[in-house]
Amino acid sequence: MKVAGVIYCHNIVEPRWSGSAQENFKLFKKLCGPAAARNTAIFTTRWNVPKDIAPLKDMEDELKTTHWKNIIAASGAAVHRDTDGYQDTVDSLLIKNAQYEPLQIQKKLVDRNMSIHKSGVAEMLFIQLLQSLKLHKGEVAKLKAGGGDQADIAIVEAKVNGIVEELKSFAVTLPRKLVLLLTSFSNVMGATGAGKSTFINCLLNEEVAPVGHNPDSCTEDVKAYHLPDSHFPDKRIILVDTPGFDDSKVPQSEIMRRISVWLARSYEADMKIAGVIFCHDILDPRWSGSTQANFDLFINLCGPAAARKTAIVTTRWDVPKDIAPLEAQEEELKNSYWKKPISAGTLVLRSSGVREDDLHIIDHLLARNAYYDPLQIQKELVDANKSMSSTTAGRELFGELEKKLNTYQVLAKILREEGGSQNKISGVEVEIEELMVQLKRQSASIPRMLKLFAHSKLD
Repeated sequence: MKVAGVIYCHNIVEPRWSGSAQENFKLFKKLCGPAAARNTAIFTTRWNVPKDIAPLKDMEDELKTTHWKNIIAASGAAVHRDTDGYQDTVDSLLIKNAQYEPLQIQKKLVDRNMSIHKSGVAEMLFIQLLQSLKLHKGEVAKLKAGGGDQADIAIVEAKVNGIVEELKSFAVTLPRKLVLLLTSFSNVMGATGAGKSTFINCLLNEEVAPVGHNPDSCTEDVKAYHLPDSHFPDKRIILVDTPGFDDSKVPQSEIMRRISVWLARSYEADMKIAGVIFCHDILDPRWSGSTQANFDLFINLCGPAAARKTAIVTTRWDVPKDIAPLEAQEEELKNSYWKKPISAGTLVLRSSGVREDDLHIIDHLLARNAYYDPLQIQKELVDANKSMSSTTAGRELFGELEKKLNTYQVLAKILREEGGSQNKISGVEVEIEELMVQLKRQSASIPRMLKLFAHSKLD
């Protein structure tokens, strides 16, 4: 979910801006960070309480020109009043935020995997807790040395234990929800799958993903599976099985739409893509034009910045007895079709079909990603609010659909003018209608999941 705005509520009837109020306001600004200043608004409340609001207006003006001056200048927003209506404040945040910059605390806790007390937000609170712990420990020692009452000692010790637990909560890093996306290609003839589902079943050590044993594709929808990994106990790893781009039952544009929607939704839900695994059946001897087009689509979905989180995993090495020809084929692919992504950081790894070996593929991807940047398609669909047809991956596909539509429209016109059979005309019209539906879906942007936070001054 994207934070569309953070609203700071201030009771305008409160006559003082005390030291604690200033500290709380500083904490609010640190949580948001300077880059997200445009996402903030100050909302003053209780204007309906006094009959004479002139003194309150003076107080508001003073706050605007002193304590609130910097954040107002950075955000370019006016201070809102509750008498103007809550909806106006919400609408002003939604309207001015075409892009939704994450808050500083989100980037530090999630993208940089910092603990709370090292995030630049809670140092003061952490220090205050340490000071309080030291004070109470000294009090316990003093009571014990002076033969103090056991009930009094127990009360102070309980406070010490409470502070220790608070400090522990500050020191931990947040568990990550990570996604490993698996996709594949097959040739235009609809050969058997590249081994994604088999690879997942091997990792999970059970038959959860359906495996196809004929030319028809088995995975038609995006499916997610939880993978426990003892090497990364603080992370919740999700394996995602996608349809192949050359699915035998579903159009390529629909496959892309399903994968893109899932990626956009997961990005909005703050699930981090730790890796994208592209499965290739090493027994497939050909690299056709359609195969290259599908590989290009895969590269454009990820984007150049995500190369370090991608891996090409070759499958079915356990089938033949003599792997020498396959090794030569793999080397040829590395030096030709895969050369550019490899130079950008993409790994080429082998799936042996043995769980312990295949788990190393997952660990390898997780270990090399200290930061989990979004894929190109996620940034385009969510951050830039583009339609799928306007994305890097979608533009070429959209153009191909338009060309195909134009061809069928011309064909339908010729058939009508030359008296073609009604069956042929109907068949072409069905194709035209299906292509128009695909184009309409590609042109739509994905509805956003937005969140507004309200933060009040603490006393």
